[in-house]
Amino acid sequence: MRALFFAAIACGLLSSWLVDQQWLAAGLLLIWLLRVIRLRDRQCLMVTIGCVLSLAIWLNWQNHRFASIVQQPSQVVTSHLAVQPDAITVRGGQYQLIATSPMGKVLVRGQLKSATEKQYLTQFTHRTIWHVQGEVAAIAPPTNPGQFNAPRYYRSQGIARQVTVTAVQRIEIAPQRGWLVLLDRLHQWRQQFFLACQRLPPTLSRYATSLLVGIRPTDFQTTMGAVQQLGLLHWFSLSGMHVILLVKFLQWVLLRLHLSQQAIDIWLLGLLPAYLVLGGGADSLRRAVVTAALPIIWQLLTHQSSGALGGWSLALIMGIAHNPLVLSQLGGQLSYGLALLLILMPGLPPWRLAIWIQVISLPVLLVATAQWHLWSLAVNLVVAPIFSWVLLPVTVVGASIGFGSTNVTSVCEWVLVNFQNGLEWVSHWPGLLIIGQPSTLWAWTLSLLSLWLLRTPRRRYYWGLLLAYACFSLSLRFPLHGAVQFIDVGQGDSILIRQPFNRQVSLIDTGGQLHFSRPRWQAEQVQPRSRAETITVNYLHRLGITHLDTVYLSHKDVDHIGD
Repeated sequence: MRALFFAAIACGLLSSWLVDQQWLAAGLLLIWLLRVIRLRDRQCLMVTIGCVLSLAIWLNWQNHRFASIVQQPSQVVTSHLAVQPDAITVRGGQYQLIATSPMGKVLVRGQLKSATEKQYLTQFTHRTIWHVQGEVAAIAPPTNPGQFNAPRYYRSQGIARQVTVTAVQRIEIAPQRGWLVLLDRLHQWRQQFFLACQRLPPTLSRYATSLLVGIRPTDFQTTMGAVQQLGLLHWFSLSGMHVILLVKFLQWVLLRLHLSQQAIDIWLLGLLPAYLVLGGGADSLRRAVVTAALPIIWQLLTHQSSGALGGWSLALIMGIAHNPLVLSQLGGQLSYGLALLLILMPGLPPWRLAIWIQVISLPVLLVATAQWHLWSLAVNLVVAPIFSWVLLPVTVVGASIGFGSTNVTSVCEWVLVNFQNGLEWVSHWPGLLIIGQPSTLWAWTLSLLSLWLLRTPRRRYYWGLLLAYACFSLSLRFPLHGAVQFIDVGQGDSILIRQPFNRQVSLIDTGGQLHFSRPRWQAEQVQPRSRAETITVNYLHRLGITHLDTVYLSHKDVDHIGD
């Protein structure tokens, strides 16, 4: 299993180099390969070189394919799209689909024409075939640093183009044949569960869809802000803990049915892929399912137990082959990184494990959010047992028998609302630090120092890591040179002016959007946030800026000062 581990780390560095264009990863890959050579282990060297060469060919082909697709000019097409019911999202007067077409997997956007059409789309429970006409083009990249990178996100799902629908000719139920019948049924059950949860109280509904089938409602970002601020988002992403609890529960049930261990293993191998589909197939869930299934397969084939490290290594190699960007995304980084930490440091007291989780994940969180809450460590320690023993069981009970019992639903809702209120209360305590977003070099430096500290926990290395964070923060907050930066906020203007060392930080205009009256059915369930909040503030936080000395408003037009 040591050979697989060295091969997995090499593959991770290779993907960061070839896919994410991080040249520092190329140097680290060379160092890692020299380390493998110095082991003088022929099997380890052969496995590592074989995996690296095979994956390099695959990743280069993937890069070339996506680059050629993106460079194709936009064109008007008439096509048919296969759409699963749980791949339809409706917001306000617009809809979005993830569909399979003759062009491959595509993102589909369109405008709703009436309230009846909106109601019609939200009630689909079967796979459908859409015959549409629209414009096919590459997915637009972000226009500001730190903004949501749609092309990268959708590429991780195998999507390179989007279809903007101009006319829907007809929609029909897809015929069911072959092995697709089972897959369609799983997607159907997932969508039916989501629709059923809409009849539950709001908090219970939100927890049930997020924790049980991996669907986050449209109001998740606004109603669960405390979860993200306190660093608890990983608890609400289907991953290892959910799979472990599911496997233990299934083993308990199957043992009570007096099945043999071999029969139990076969049942688990059949149910784990089904749960992967029901849970939405996220990278973190895929990693957990593969890690849980591989030891079972190895046991059935060889009658020998395999270590968790071997399962993790194979899961990483398979995860990169399936999604070359898995280690470029926050979910994949935290899922694989924290799972490896649990494997390499078993038996640690919960408080020490929580500290190491914070130390290892902090550089990753700063790249993604540019902030960290001082109370996140304490809150994670408290939430860990509550989540396993209270929140998840309450959610399961409320989403299973709550439909037929108002009293059960009310009790479950009361528990979850009070927990949510507690998180909101703690999130308003002083302690939210806007640190800034590290550059690629700083992110690698802080991550490697954290890993070195984990390997050699000595006092001088603690101080070295703190000094590195202090240098990074000072270099970001007090730049040697001034800058004039234009923030893309749409039609209007927003210009940031910074003097050297940030002695004076000024903003000219804020941008803004004109709002026109719309029919009530087109109103969104959640009031959209302004671009100043979603774009400008994030842009400033990425630079470590928390205070503006001056804001200049050029004139009173909405597109200049509306936000």
